[in-house]
Amino acid sequence: MRWPYLEEGKRAWQHEAVELKVWRDKGSDPLPAGLVQLEGYLERLAQPQRTLVIFDRRTGGRSLSQRVRFLSRKTASGRPVTILRA
Repeated sequence: MRWPYLEEGKRAWQHEAVELKVWRDKGSDPLPAGLVQLEGYLERLAQPQRTLVIFDRRTGGRSLSQRVRFLSRKTASGRPVTILRA
């Protein structure tokens, strides 16, 4: 993702690598697959910000306030990733 912003009155661009996964009924936790997919993007892009968002859409799961959290993980090659579970 990229979007413009002003830095000291000049236009600059913020870049972030973001992957979105959905955890559905009868599926397994998409965290491992998401980290692998994000790693593939990072091999091509030199992005300092790396985020994996996982939406838990399983029925009967915990309430939204109980499942929203941020975590830190690393990809297989050791790149840090911020994970948002919601």
